[in-house]
Amino acid sequence: MLARAWAKWVMNHRIISILLVIVSALVLGAGAHKAEFSANQRDFFKPDDINLRKLIDIEDQYNSDKNVAILVQPQDENVFSRPALRAIQQLTEFGWQVPHSQRVESLTNHLYNQIQGDELYVEYLVEDLESLSDQELQKRKQYAINKKGVRDFLISREGDLALVSIVLNMPEHDSGQASIDVVQYVRDYVAQIQQQYPTLTFRVCESGEAETGHGPARLAADAAVDAGFSAKGWRLHADPTRPDAPPRLPRAEPRGAAEPAD
Repeated sequence: MLARAWAKWVMNHRIISILLVIVSALVLGAGAHKAEFSANQRDFFKPDDINLRKLIDIEDQYNSDKNVAILVQPQDENVFSRPALRAIQQLTEFGWQVPHSQRVESLTNHLYNQIQGDELYVEYLVEDLESLSDQELQKRKQYAINKKGVRDFLISREGDLALVSIVLNMPEHDSGQASIDVVQYVRDYVAQIQQQYPTLTFRVCESGEAETGHGPARLAADAAVDAGFSAKGWRLHADPTRPDAPPRLPRAEPRGAAEPAD
């Protein structure tokens, strides 16, 4: 009965009804300009959510593992070629300039330990590239491929892929948007360096916590790498029946325990 009376009133007062709808829409939409999208998935949880509190406690105790990874893939399938190493050095130096950068890990700044007699020599794996002979580069390549913590992280087992990892210390407020800005900042630089090294392929992926919605799934989608290459403990598998499809990530395969210092 009430619905019929309301419908009758609307039909008898069409102009007023239209004006009321327009005014109501304007009033309800007045605050729309203040609406914003949050890329931080934590905003979907209550502050007192037990799982969220556990995550925050772990990060407070052990630090966060958010990072941006840059995959380097040479056409000659040798990351210890001089052009590839120069590019990795540039990316390593650039990594320290990325906003919120806390640590940069790569082949070139990994420590290289040598024992000669009673002396222990420690230097970067690749620092002064021009002073290293081809034979010495091959020796250091074998060192990297065979060392746990470097193999399957900074370099693939075959030595045809390398990774530069930029570990981030994101701000507590608006970390989601900060993550998006950082990834875009890195993508812009990689687009520039790609022109400088046409024989190399670079891919940017955001791994660690998926606060931007681009966690391991985005890593698998962006990183079209060979089967068996692992980044931050996530092993990517290519589908041989679909060569153009991105690798899939069926499960996590954590890296082995850290190897004692040589």
